[in-house]
Amino acid sequence: MPLIREGLSRRAAGAVGASTAVLAASVLLVPGTATATPAAPVAPAPVPAEKRPAPGERGVALGNGERAELVDGAVRVTRDGRPSTGRYTVTSAGGGVTVQPAAGGAATVLRPARAKSARAASGPQTVKLVIPGARSANFFVWERTSLSFLEVDNSNPDARATLRLSPGKYFALAMNHTNGDGTYVLAKPFTVPKKAVTVTLDRKAARETGIRADTGSVARYQTSVGITGGGSMVNSVGGAEKVYVTPFSVPGVSLHLHDVLTRKGSSLNFPGPVRYDLTHTFRDTVPANPLVKAVTAKLGKSVTTVRAPGARTTGWLQSSPRLGNSMNGYAAAPVPVAGAFTQYATPGVSFARSFGYGYGPAPELPDRTLRAGANPGEILGAAPVQPVRDPERHSVRLGSRILLWEPGTHGDAAGNPARDDRARKTVRLSSGADLIAEATGDEAAAPITARVSDSRADYRLEHTAVRRVHESRLSTEVRNDWTFSSDWVGFEAELPLIDAPIKVGGLDAYNRAGTGPVTVSAAPATRGENPAPASTSRIEYSINDGADWVDMPLTRGAATLTVPAAASFVSLRVTAENTGGGTVRKTVKRAFAGPLPAGDEQIGATRISKAVVNNGRPIEVTGHEDFTARFTATDPSGIRAGGMYLYSGSHDNPAAVLDLGTAECSRTGATSAICESERGFGDFRDSLGRNSLAGTWRLAAWAEANDGTSLTSLRSAGAVRIRHNTEILVDAAPEPVVKGRTITVTGTLLRDDWERVINVPLAGRPVKLLFTRAGSTVHSTVKTVRTDAKGGLRTTVKAVADGTWRYSFAGDGTLAGTSASDYVDVR
Repeated sequence: MPLIREGLSRRAAGAVGASTAVLAASVLLVPGTATATPAAPVAPAPVPAEKRPAPGERGVALGNGERAELVDGAVRVTRDGRPSTGRYTVTSAGGGVTVQPAAGGAATVLRPARAKSARAASGPQTVKLVIPGARSANFFVWERTSLSFLEVDNSNPDARATLRLSPGKYFALAMNHTNGDGTYVLAKPFTVPKKAVTVTLDRKAARETGIRADTGSVARYQTSVGITGGGSMVNSVGGAEKVYVTPFSVPGVSLHLHDVLTRKGSSLNFPGPVRYDLTHTFRDTVPANPLVKAVTAKLGKSVTTVRAPGARTTGWLQSSPRLGNSMNGYAAAPVPVAGAFTQYATPGVSFARSFGYGYGPAPELPDRTLRAGANPGEILGAAPVQPVRDPERHSVRLGSRILLWEPGTHGDAAGNPARDDRARKTVRLSSGADLIAEATGDEAAAPITARVSDSRADYRLEHTAVRRVHESRLSTEVRNDWTFSSDWVGFEAELPLIDAPIKVGGLDAYNRAGTGPVTVSAAPATRGENPAPASTSRIEYSINDGADWVDMPLTRGAATLTVPAAASFVSLRVTAENTGGGTVRKTVKRAFAGPLPAGDEQIGATRISKAVVNNGRPIEVTGHEDFTARFTATDPSGIRAGGMYLYSGSHDNPAAVLDLGTAECSRTGATSAICESERGFGDFRDSLGRNSLAGTWRLAAWAEANDGTSLTSLRSAGAVRIRHNTEILVDAAPEPVVKGRTITVTGTLLRDDWERVINVPLAGRPVKLLFTRAGSTVHSTVKTVRTDAKGGLRTTVKAVADGTWRYSFAGDGTLAGTSASDYVDVR
């Protein structure tokens, strides 16, 4: 602490407790701290453990391709940035948080506990917890009098646990999940006598729980159910399957429900026009019928409009009800992009929320509480996406050190900060001709601590983020170029940087300008206490990505622009200054889309070739397959990054899109790389959602060069057919059969229905009947049979020899081929 305490005034010393935590934490987080050459090394001040950001709060890998993170007190699980559809058990106790797959597996520590829970193994009596008929479960125990949370060893692979407890009264809880069978929250108060005891948690005693709306047109999309007691919480977060709970009555223990409902049949590409955010708490007692009915007329109601990022893509909204200090999980559902939906919510409840496109960044939206009845609407995703000050993470100064931290590179026009980890970031701090600190890539995304002069000096801070992503054509480069003055200060003080949030009026649902004028405005403000007044001095626009800039006449800090008809994108640059001599020049390339649809792009020598999906074969959707898409990219400077996505229909107005996540570009030479993405369909009702999407899909692809300027973007680099899975049921009878007698071969031709997730019959389809003699591999075509209205097949043949009778359907552009056979013994 010598650096911070030396020479501090009494007032400054009083402020140091909170301030040192931020600065010292930043040193711990940065792999390589940037320091001015003349400065001597500075030892970071120690930080109390409870002040240090836990690794899990920035996200931890769960070992299955998904990540979990704490977002403003709630747990969010994502895959490639998009909400997970899996179910997880979340435990919050002693300040710590763990996440564990509900179907079993190791728990991942998201945040270490500050105080350990009581050790259940210290008691003299053996207690066994079992669930008859279950294959896996997670068990939890509270002491009923004090509601102390006791640790249970859940390492057993089956649905049992053994612990040791002292005689007394306890409360057991088990989370049991089986795919297709629902989630069970099994609870049971029990007493430990002066002998061993077995506690049986019976799934047959559980009753279905949840919140239902008074309309049959909506259904659960995701749910979160949790048990709290004594400040600890166990929470199960996941999909749409049914949830069952054992009724119980224990003072101080509560059951919390959070259901997100959408129109039946909703999917990522076809989200419904309504969303219900419903929550209910059973305190102390869960009744015999734990189903809750929500009356739509008594809920809060609001209309939310969602803008598209210059292109058709998918979008999602997550929410989590505030439950005081208890940990809870986010539940998500898709929302219409370039459209609107009606939001219904339990009135008087505050919901934490986040919103995002595809696999893109998720701005943390303000908490929202709806009153009963009509409420004002809101707009999500309004352009331009731009740097936004994060209220909790921003650049500060303390003594002779400056902390540079501007993570909110891709916030929205409403001022909600967000980061995009795919962007290439650069940070540079200088004073006159002296470079003080510089970082690029991952280091630029983390906090950077730099030693500066004790005297007052003028500084320049440049912060840039460049990205090209598949779900958005906008904000390909965002940049803040600040100048400011700063002096030694004995308490943590925010740097007096000028923020200049830009708003654009007159854009359509795709954040696109039409034939009418648009308005561009900025509202500059200086950060910190007693900020110097700031004003906009200049607004410029460009229609060629900043190669040429045109001034716009200002009227009270705003300007009006009629976008040229030949513009595909419009970039904006705003200059502002304050009375303290500080300035900012904020640049957003491709701030919004123009009237002219964008075509293929080619800048420099970057080229894409050999694009292929699923190794050139049709994709037959069964719900279990993964497929790859890849292309070769070349450039004289080498390839830095690439990406792609599939779309059905036209490029500018596709019927649906399939995000392929972030491509991995592997270098194959000094000037070439192979970029590859992999994905699966999982729940094809969610990823596809309409039977009409079977057929040809096209691959859009892009690649960037290492030189930072060259790139290519192709609207149609390749194509693939996505086909329904089909199945044939066949039976040849009688068997055995006497030679010369008649054999009747029946069957049914079915296909998967992507909307209802069932098999439906295929009528009027030609199916070949083949025969293969025993011991032969030659298949002879006997005849062609056409299916009836119910997909049925029926024909007769003469029994000539032992062999196999096979129905074979060749398939077509939307249906996969299939076959099935039955062996007949001829005597």
